[in-house]
Amino acid sequence: MAQWLGQFSGHTHLTKVKDQEQQLQHAVEVLGAKQSPAERNAYMETVLQLAGKLLLARLRALKGNLASLDPRDIKGLEAVQSKISEVTAEGVPSVLSEFKVSTDDCQLKSETRK
Repeated sequence: MAQWLGQFSGHTHLTKVKDQEQQLQHAVEVLGAKQSPAERNAYMETVLQLAGKLLLARLRALKGNLASLDPRDIKGLEAVQSKISEVTAEGVPSVLSEFKVSTDDCQLKSETRK
């Protein structure tokens, strides 16, 4: 049986999600403390990157949940698949709104993220 380095370490997809949420919450607090628009714009890129990482971690956790379900549980499979579709469709803007971050007042370098 194949072994991997993090086996039995307690690190799971869900702990990764929690860690990413804490990092994003801290980054949002730091963003709120920035005074000048230039500083806010520069730091907003970091917040966007962390929001993207959180979104990917949530998707991985959902896919891991999907893989662990019994294939005979059709309703459970459909529920998780619809949740995956929903999270994917909502994207980073949904994560930002969850953490009460507004990108309206910041001029971003890459406007493709909206």
